[in-house]
Amino acid sequence: RSTRPAAICGFQSVSSATTGTTIVDATELGVALAANSKYRIDLWLIWNSPAAADIKLQWSVPSGCTGHWTHTAQNLAATAGTVYQGALAIGTQGQWEGQAADTFTRVSATVKTTNAGTLQFQYAQNTAHASNTTIKANSHMRAFLANL
Repeated sequence: RSTRPAAICGFQSVSSATTGTTIVDATELGVALAANSKYRIDLWLIWNSPAAADIKLQWSVPSGCTGHWTHTAQNLAATAGTVYQGALAIGTQGQWEGQAADTFTRVSATVKTTNAGTLQFQYAQNTAHASNTTIKANSHMRAFLANL
């Protein structure tokens, strides 16, 4: 018998793209959270953005939600290594450099809710560009009830 809590999942079945700087939902990367709960969030993001556009991203959260998020990604520069964003408050926007190639990034978060609502991953180009910034199909997220 497993004591691991059930996961609430979101799965990006088709790619979602934008050429604008206005934040939009990654259409299928959202989950419903219960009130007065603590969650661990894991997001496996496959994305592509022009080098000149970069990508900005954030979480839309239920009112009263607190927590932090961060990411790890393989650095595509000649001095390859792992790049860390650092801890951002759950309502704070982050930005990554566009690579003009499909990129895999793991995003982790911890959140504590006071109200029920949807945790939604959102993104946009940091600088408008004619080529798409895309959250690719097969990106997915899981939210686990946690004792944080």
